[in-house]
Amino acid sequence: MKRLETTGGRSDQSSGPQSPRDHLRALEQDIRSLMRGLSEARLSLTELERQHAEHRKRFLVGVLEVPDAFQRVFRAIRAKEDQVTPQMKIWIGNFRTASHLLEKVLLEEGLVKIENLDLGFDPQWHKVADTIVDQSKADGTIVQEVKPGYVWRGLVIRKAEVIVVRNDEGEGTSKAETRG
Repeated sequence: MKRLETTGGRSDQSSGPQSPRDHLRALEQDIRSLMRGLSEARLSLTELERQHAEHRKRFLVGVLEVPDAFQRVFRAIRAKEDQVTPQMKIWIGNFRTASHLLEKVLLEEGLVKIENLDLGFDPQWHKVADTIVDQSKADGTIVQEVKPGYVWRGLVIRKAEVIVVRNDEGEGTSKAETRG
């Protein structure tokens, strides 16, 4: 085993042009380079995670059109229930099963339906689809949900579209002004 002895900053060993100081500087540069690389890798990973989350959010918003379509079909069926044949009832049951399976998958993905309609209109959670005048109810009362809203990872990814009571409609005020 070779032994390095330093006296006055010089080495007894003459096996190479590098002194211990040069070796330490090179090692320090390597460590700094590794730290820079690690920092860049962390930034890249953070950006990739952000992009993935944004892509996943857009995908989930797009998928929400499917349960919306199921609900439109079920409403249309309810309107003509007297015309439904026994065979149609079987198909409707299958569609309901498919709808429930999809809702289960969306729930497992962390999608939570906004369920605060009884608290009244709040622009953070709701979007006005239409307004009605109903003197028996307070302004801002939600009378109907047109399209459900959803939260994913604590973010509202789609506001609930609602019909809201607005009794103070006067001149110069239109329904469009109340939409959020």
